Formats: sequence, C-alpha cells, structure tokens
Amino acid sequence: MDKTKKVSLESSVIRLPYSALLEEFTEENLKKASMELKMKNEFIWNGSSAMLMKIFQKKGSSLVGKWALVVDRGEECWMINGLYPAGDQNRGEAVLKTIKSAYWENEKNSFSAKIPQGNVDVNGTPLKLASLLDGAVVYTKDGFLPTKKDDGSLFVVSRLSNIFVTPDKQPGFAKEKLQMIEKGEKVDIISEKTVMIDGLTGIEIVGYTAGEQTKLIYQTMLFDGKNSHVMVGIARSAIPENLDLFHNTAETFKTAR
Repeated sequence: MDKTKKVSLESSVIRLPYSALLEEFTEENLKKASMELKMKNEFIWNGSSAMLMKIFQKKGSSLVGKWALVVDRGEECWMINGLYPAGDQNRGEAVLKTIKSAYWENEKNSFSAKIPQGNVDVNGTPLKLASLLDGAVVYTKDGFLPTKKDDGSLFVVSRLSNIFVTPDKQPGFAKEKLQMIEKGEKVDIISEKTVMIDGLTGIEIVGYTAGEQTKLIYQTMLFDGKNSHVMVGIARSAIPENLDLFHNTAETFKTAR
C-alpha cells in the first residue's frame, strides 16, 4: 500500500472452484456491492484460465478504480486486487502493469486450463498478453505494447456487441472494418474466404497496406446473430510465419457457453 498515492495491492486464496466463483461476479451482484463493472475478459494466463476485471466502486464521496485478476487453481482460485483513484489513468495503468507481472511455476501435473470464454488460446505460441484496451485483448510476442520485436507483430481480439449483420451483408461489413484497421492506409485485399469456427460462420480476409512500408493485415470476423467477434493480426515482416500464427490462433476461438 502507498497511502500518499492512494494505491494498494492485495492477494488472496479463495476456496472455491473457478467456475463457481465466476458465477458470483455478475453485474447484478457487483451492483449490490456498489460496484460498476467496466470491463471483463477471460484468457489463458501463464497456462491457467484467468479473468481480469476493471471495476469502479464508490467509497464515501470518492470513486475507486480496481483491477481484479482471478486465476483458476483447480479446487481454489487466486485473486489479486489493485486499487487506485478512478480518475488517475496513469496510476491505473501502473497497477495493471504490476498485476500483469504475476507469474508462477507450473507443476508437471498442473491444473488443466480450459479454453477461455469468448477468446483464443495462445498456449504453445509466441504470443503473450500485452494489454487490454477498451475491452480488446492485445497479444504481442514479447508482452509489450508497443512491441519491441522487429516484426512489429500483434494480435487483437475484440467484440462488437449488439451489432446484428445479415449474412448477405457480412462480407461488405468485414471489408469495411478491415479498411479501418490502419487509419489513413488503404489495404489491398489478396484473399477472402468464408470460415466456420466454433460453430460460428465468418469471413477471413488477408491483405497488405498500400503505403511505403508494406504490412500484413489479417482479419477474421465471426457472427453469432447478436455480436460480431473480431480477430486482427498485423505484422511488418516475417509475413508467412505470422500469417500462419494469426490463422492458427484465430481457429482456437471459443465463445461463451
């Protein structure tokens, strides 16, 4: 705890299975505790299923920001909470960076990590969690954003909520979003195909930016009748390897059940 900066970190062990604990973290239950859920994402963290939440909580006349990381450890969970003044973005980012440094050795008979809800499985790939931006999960090969890797590669998973696109308009919608990825740069499409991943139909598009520095732009968009799930990969070199990485990672996408 740093009282002068109004920042604190705490960790605890919760004697509940991960699936049972997740059922408690509903928006309704959080509201009862005067908490507002700003963001919730699930992913694989160091080999275990994990959930990261951003919460605002009223405490007296002030508003407190909280990052909460919950990690699946079989019959119990680990939780790390980081608190900061809700209006101080720099301290909020510093708290998140500290939480993201959490690491533990995985035993040979480690707990089986399930594919996270609404996300991809990066186990066995070079991709590491780098950031969470407005609900999007960003992966890079070194865990930094911007990445320090020479190929500049990154992979982003996001969702466009409550946007229904009829099947006949899905290709056009996907192309429109593709052209918005690198603002100010036109993307020349070299391939486009229909895909089905985890029971969802979608469009996979591969293209290159038309500017001076050619970059690979990969996008797979899946439609579930209510939401549009978007996976985007960008790389400025090692194009064939990164294209395979992006394609294979997108194919691991799983939706909430």
